[in-house]
Amino acid sequence: IEELVKVIEREKPSARIAALVKHLSQLVEGYSVIIRTTGRKTEDLRKLIEQAVFNIEFRLEAHKIDVVQDYSDFKGDMTLKCARNLIIGTMLNVLDNSIWWLDYGEVKHKKIYISVTDDIRGFTSVIMADNGPGFSLPTEEITKPFVSAKPDGMGLGLHIAKSVMETHGGELMFPEAGDVSIPKEFRSGAIVVLAFRKEKAK
Repeated sequence: IEELVKVIEREKPSARIAALVKHLSQLVEGYSVIIRTTGRKTEDLRKLIEQAVFNIEFRLEAHKIDVVQDYSDFKGDMTLKCARNLIIGTMLNVLDNSIWWLDYGEVKHKKIYISVTDDIRGFTSVIMADNGPGFSLPTEEITKPFVSAKPDGMGLGLHIAKSVMETHGGELMFPEAGDVSIPKEFRSGAIVVLAFRKEKAK
């Protein structure tokens, strides 16, 4: 972004391009500051998931999407030290992508599946999957900035989500269907995992 701003200043393109680059620069810097400085408290992962679903409840109803929340039997520790709003925002980003692709794929009975597991590489992980068409780009590409398969997408959402997870010592993962335990109807859709290191919150 910094290099792009320098080129814009040197080559004097149209006012529209200059304004867009300036806006983009401010947007990315704003996210960077938030990610670096947001305070962290002990939170219940279950409540964070429920808050994210609640925040987007009306959109889910409008798009006729059923959410299957399958973690009531999880016996592991669901507390973590995190920046509450950043984690909820990351979950919302994944949910928002599912809504868009379920509509785009013209799925008749649209569903999103959410579960929690501690079986993935020693992480406490939130698995979020849908029964849509799956990823249309290689998963190693979709977290790169400005890479998006959506016609009007900026390609920053999953890049920011990855940054949020990494600043929490975790990972944003895109496992194959056979690598996680999910119902059969979600195995051909998009699968995203928010993986948090097992660490007793103080």
